[in-house]
Amino acid sequence: MVEYTLVRKRIRNMYIHVKKDGTVLVTAPFYAMPWDIERFVRSKETWISEKQKEMQSLPQPREYTKADREALLQKLNRILPVYAEMTGLYPGKISIRNMHTRWGSCNPQSRAIHFAVQLIDMPDEFIEYVVLHELCHLKYRSHGVRFWALVERYMPDYKERKKLQKAKASQMPQMQPDEI
Repeated sequence: MVEYTLVRKRIRNMYIHVKKDGTVLVTAPFYAMPWDIERFVRSKETWISEKQKEMQSLPQPREYTKADREALLQKLNRILPVYAEMTGLYPGKISIRNMHTRWGSCNPQSRAIHFAVQLIDMPDEFIEYVVLHELCHLKYRSHGVRFWALVERYMPDYKERKKLQKAKASQMPQMQPDEI
């Protein structure tokens, strides 16, 4: 029998999720009987086993060191002033964080920009794009037409640079962002 964690919710169907670490999460309706849940899990044992093997074969996430953070900070200290001067948009504070779903984030009120340490593994052209992207959020919070026009004004090839993310990020199990 497969070991799993059971979560009950206000839903109609049962679901199984195999996490990256191989643990199994079963979500079931409040009214589902324990024997029905057991039968459901048993009927999916082969699928669960295949998924667990798949998860084991994934490359392990890289551990980022202080040296990685310092190397990224050096790159940012070289790139950021160029784009800040070009756009007239200056951050109040920058920081480097271990992020798993974003390359950067911006708080326009405090003018703080946070960059993912994972950027150290990306080409400089992509880092420049992320820097400009986050600077533009100091002026426009959302990804509206005016936001993208501002990005394009200072980086006409931003769409090509943005594509670099998909090629490289697919090799980085710790970084699978949908959007910057």
